[in-house]
Amino acid sequence: MWIPLVAALIVVAARLALGATMEGPRVFPDELGYLAAARHLAGGSPPWELGAAAFYHPGYSLLLVPAFWLTDDPSTLYRVALVVNAVLGGVTLLLLRRVL
Repeated sequence: MWIPLVAALIVVAARLALGATMEGPRVFPDELGYLAAARHLAGGSPPWELGAAAFYHPGYSLLLVPAFWLTDDPSTLYRVALVVNAVLGGVTLLLLRRVL
Protein backbone atom coordinates (compact mmCIF):
# COMPACT_ATOMS: atom_id res chain seq x y z
CA MET A 1 0.00 0.00 0.00
CA TRP A 2 2.82 2.40 0.81
CA ILE A 3 4.84 1.81 -2.35
CA PRO A 4 2.26 3.29 -4.77
CA LEU A 5 1.73 6.30 -2.50
CA VAL A 6 5.47 6.91 -2.22
CA ALA A 7 5.81 6.52 -5.99
CA ALA A 8 3.00 9.04 -6.53
CA LEU A 9 4.68 11.50 -4.17
CA ILE A 10 7.96 11.06 -6.06
CA VAL A 11 6.13 11.82 -9.33
CA VAL A 12 4.59 14.96 -7.80
CA ALA A 13 7.95 16.09 -6.39
CA ALA A 14 9.75 15.47 -9.69
CA ARG A 15 7.12 17.39 -11.64
CA LEU A 16 7.27 20.27 -9.17
CA ALA A 17 11.07 20.34 -9.43
CA LEU A 18 10.94 20.40 -13.23
CA GLY A 19 8.21 23.04 -13.18
CA ALA A 20 10.23 25.28 -10.87
CA THR A 21 12.51 26.20 -13.76
CA MET A 22 9.67 27.09 -16.12
CA GLU A 23 8.85 30.78 -16.49
CA GLY A 24 5.98 30.51 -18.93
CA PRO A 25 4.04 28.29 -21.30
CA ARG A 26 6.08 25.99 -23.52
CA VAL A 27 3.40 24.27 -25.58
CA PHE A 28 1.41 26.82 -27.55
CA PRO A 29 -1.53 27.08 -27.95
CA ASP A 30 -2.48 24.29 -25.53
CA GLU A 31 -1.36 25.93 -22.30
CA LEU A 32 -2.82 29.28 -23.29
CA GLY A 33 -6.02 27.63 -24.49
CA TYR A 34 -6.70 25.91 -21.18
CA LEU A 35 -5.74 28.99 -19.16
CA ALA A 36 -7.96 31.18 -21.33
CA ALA A 37 -10.87 28.77 -20.92
CA ALA A 38 -10.36 28.76 -17.14
CA ARG A 39 -10.32 32.56 -17.09
CA HIS A 40 -13.54 32.66 -19.09
CA LEU A 41 -15.23 30.04 -16.88
CA ALA A 42 -14.20 32.04 -13.80
CA GLY A 43 -16.10 35.00 -15.23
CA GLY A 44 -12.97 36.99 -15.99
CA SER A 45 -13.27 37.67 -19.69
CA PRO A 46 -14.90 36.77 -22.96
CA PRO A 47 -13.41 33.67 -24.62
CA TRP A 48 -10.18 34.17 -26.54
CA GLU A 49 -10.19 33.60 -30.27
CA LEU A 50 -7.59 30.89 -30.81
CA GLY A 51 -8.52 29.96 -34.34
CA ALA A 52 -10.69 27.28 -35.89
CA ALA A 53 -8.30 24.45 -34.97
CA ALA A 54 -8.30 25.21 -31.26
CA PHE A 55 -10.99 23.52 -29.17
CA TYR A 56 -10.42 22.65 -25.54
CA HIS A 57 -12.75 20.62 -23.36
CA PRO A 58 -13.54 22.41 -20.08
CA GLY A 59 -12.65 19.62 -17.62
CA TYR A 60 -9.03 20.58 -16.96
CA SER A 61 -9.87 24.28 -17.12
CA LEU A 62 -12.45 23.80 -14.37
CA LEU A 63 -9.64 22.69 -12.06
CA LEU A 64 -7.89 26.02 -12.69
CA VAL A 65 -10.94 28.25 -12.16
CA PRO A 66 -10.41 28.76 -8.39
CA ALA A 67 -6.96 30.22 -9.09
CA PHE A 68 -8.57 32.93 -11.21
CA TRP A 69 -10.92 33.74 -8.34
CA LEU A 70 -7.95 34.29 -6.02
CA THR A 71 -5.49 36.20 -8.21
CA ASP A 72 -5.05 37.86 -11.56
CA ASP A 73 -1.25 37.69 -11.56
CA PRO A 74 -0.18 35.69 -14.66
CA SER A 75 2.94 34.28 -12.98
CA THR A 76 0.97 33.03 -9.97
CA LEU A 77 -1.71 31.55 -12.22
CA TYR A 78 0.91 29.69 -14.23
CA ARG A 79 2.54 28.35 -11.05
CA VAL A 80 -0.86 27.13 -9.83
CA ALA A 81 -1.35 25.33 -13.15
CA LEU A 82 2.05 23.64 -12.72
CA VAL A 83 1.09 22.46 -9.22
CA VAL A 84 -2.26 21.15 -10.49
CA ASN A 85 -0.39 19.28 -13.24
CA ALA A 86 2.04 17.79 -10.72
CA VAL A 87 -0.79 16.56 -8.50
CA LEU A 88 -2.65 15.14 -11.49
CA GLY A 89 0.52 13.26 -12.46
CA GLY A 90 0.62 11.60 -9.04
CA VAL A 91 -3.10 10.81 -9.11
CA THR A 92 -2.71 9.31 -12.58
CA LEU A 93 -0.02 6.96 -11.29
CA LEU A 94 -2.33 5.78 -8.48
CA LEU A 95 -5.23 5.27 -10.88
CA LEU A 96 -3.07 3.34 -13.35
CA ARG A 97 -1.95 1.03 -10.57
CA ARG A 98 -5.57 0.18 -9.82
CA VAL A 99 -6.34 -0.45 -13.50
CA LEU A 100 -3.22 -2.48 -14.25
